[in-house]
Amino acid sequence: MIDPTFAHVLVVEDRDDTFFVVQDLLIAEVGVRSCVRCRDGRSLITMLDAPTSGLFDLILYDIKRPLRAAFAQLPILRVHPKLIGTRIIALTANIMIDDVERTRNAGFDGFIGIPINQDRFPNQIWRILHDEWVWEPR
Repeated sequence: MIDPTFAHVLVVEDRDDTFFVVQDLLIAEVGVRSCVRCRDGRSLITMLDAPTSGLFDLILYDIKRPLRAAFAQLPILRVHPKLIGTRIIALTANIMIDDVERTRNAGFDGFIGIPINQDRFPNQIWRILHDEWVWEPR
């Protein structure tokens, strides 16, 4: 369990509008300690490898088609020393049942559909930080 007021969250998202909604909800509604952003998976690895990079409790990763790119990167993230124990949640507009299952089978820790439901999102994050599974495409 992670107290949200101590949680450090990383959002991998290339769209400004989606990131700012997620950031606002994480800080104002959930009360997380910090929320930073990477625009894509490559910049995520570069950031993690930087000596000044901190540790993260949660990564919200906007996966896009082709899903293979995000799925191929997940094993790399799982063994990165700065991410041991970090929950990695898929964010995506691809919300079909088979998308959810492929994401689960790939090893993500949860799934939240985009567009973000601003009424449900704070509770989804709270549940994730309190070790509950969240697999909610809608």
